Amino acid sequence: MEEVGLEFDVEEVLLIEEDSTKKFELICDSKSLSNVESQLGKAGFSILQSEIEFRAVHPIDCPEAEAPKIQKLYEMLQEDEQVRQIFDNITPDE
Repeated sequence: MEEVGLEFDVEEVLLIEEDSTKKFELICDSKSLSNVESQLGKAGFSILQSEIEFRAVHPIDCPEAEAPKIQKLYEMLQEDEQVRQIFDNITPDE
């Protein structure tokens, strides 16, 4: 799959094993998504899901004491009908 990823100009290929089945997650530039999806289909691959997802480039640590405040903010955002999805770059402080 990594060779296919290189051929289709994919940035990263991840192997995901769930319920004893293997799947691959291909990460590409959002502008290339449609082209990569088309090429994979033409090559005979089954596409289970295709979407643009924002990923944190620079994650930040969150002190455990701040977690309740962040959770409350998430809850407030989820109550707003205009909010469809929430993305952040916070990693829990361990």
